[in-house]
Amino acid sequence: MTPEEKINWHLWWLLQKIKEEYLSTPKGEPVTLELGNTESLVNVKFPSIDRREKLMLKLRELGAIELLGDRRTIYGKTFILKVSQTNFDKLYKEYEQRCKDTAKNEAITFDDATTSLKMGRKKCQLPPFKNEHFFCRELFKYLPNEAVDWSLIYEAITGNQVDSNKQKQQKNRKMVYDVYENLNKRGKELFGIKNWLVWQGKTVKRTQ
Repeated sequence: MTPEEKINWHLWWLLQKIKEEYLSTPKGEPVTLELGNTESLVNVKFPSIDRREKLMLKLRELGAIELLGDRRTIYGKTFILKVSQTNFDKLYKEYEQRCKDTAKNEAITFDDATTSLKMGRKKCQLPPFKNEHFFCRELFKYLPNEAVDWSLIYEAITGNQVDSNKQKQQKNRKMVYDVYENLNKRGKELFGIKNWLVWQGKTVKRTQ
């Protein structure tokens, strides 16, 4: 993620926080916004408390808000502000679109011709015409979060139908599950995404 993309996410996060408080505040009254510092510990898309203060000043500079006051608390800092509706709505839509565009580039895609997974500029090369390649070829026929029966992936990998014998069927299923786990591991190592594949019951789905 570039510095520009990170700041876009930070501003979009802050704009959503302000809008949430604004919508719950009686008309004509100033908005009270308390900014703690817990979320930034687990996600780079959440700004630290120091950066949040800078971003509040940035939103004031852009004409989205008027700062009426602030105070320190044990959880972070509380701001008293007034929303400048027209400019705020304009910025809200602008940063929402910027982050949507970034999210598209962050999605994992599959290139069958080069037998690889890609996310932005990052690339995960898969062995051509091997289990991982066939697994992804079948899975990416479906939309993100669409469940795919493991037997369809097994057939794509082996060219055979799942065995009717329960003991052999468990062995077939384990083979697909091992490929699933290996792809998840590679996704975490190369793209920094934990569990981009999800196994539920007898199905697999991709979150990207």
